[in-house]
Amino acid sequence: MKKIYLIFSLLLAICLYACPLNVASMGTMTGTQMAVGFGQGMAALTYFVEADTGLQEINKQLLIAGKPITIADTYRAAYNQNFYVVSPDGDTGQAFTTMEQATQSFQRILKASDIPNSWDYILTSIDTAKGAKGEGYTLFAVAYRPYRSITIVDKYDKKTIRTYTDKERMYYEPYQYASSGALLDNIIDWAGVPVKFTARQKDQAIMLTLAANKVQQGGYRNDYWEAENQWIAGNYLQVYNLQYAEIRSMMGM
Repeated sequence: MKKIYLIFSLLLAICLYACPLNVASMGTMTGTQMAVGFGQGMAALTYFVEADTGLQEINKQLLIAGKPITIADTYRAAYNQNFYVVSPDGDTGQAFTTMEQATQSFQRILKASDIPNSWDYILTSIDTAKGAKGEGYTLFAVAYRPYRSITIVDKYDKKTIRTYTDKERMYYEPYQYASSGALLDNIIDWAGVPVKFTARQKDQAIMLTLAANKVQQGGYRNDYWEAENQWIAGNYLQVYNLQYAEIRSMMGM
């Protein structure tokens, strides 16, 4: 399976190199494309950011698509702001800088939407090394984890037993199993995202909204763990490019 994944990813990378994906080739996103993107969760974030789609237009299309959580809901719950008087750039000085902060904002959105056990959903991230120009990628996930303290086997050295609380950075990485062997995290949504695409509060608000609607939608993603293994092994570009091409096809870009 791993060999097939790598071969397919290599072929995809060659295709992407020969046919670069950029804003010029995408153009402005249509309402139909946005509606499809909403259903893909965080994986569609790259397209909304690349097309520089306005928050007001995204909010409008979320309402048209009948999505239960809008950008306006996110600003109200996460930031205690009236979206309709916020500047078009979406900046209220409340961008998150840690996954603990991101999770707290996310949980407030879920609670305001009457999602049961809203405090048991967390946002996680695994970063890649950044290059000289600051480029890098983050593997984000939404995990259902009803524990404030976890004991796991270190996923990097595969042997060290570690305990983390929700006040520690490493708590905000996904773990499939506890050190006891019991299932720990269930993944609801995930996406590889360029670091620069979550730098602005506007982009973070879009991601939080997409993720919250995936929780509302229900269901788990069984494909996350293989993607994470590839990501940690250094094949993060293949994971990202594969996701990028799949979403592009679905959205008809």
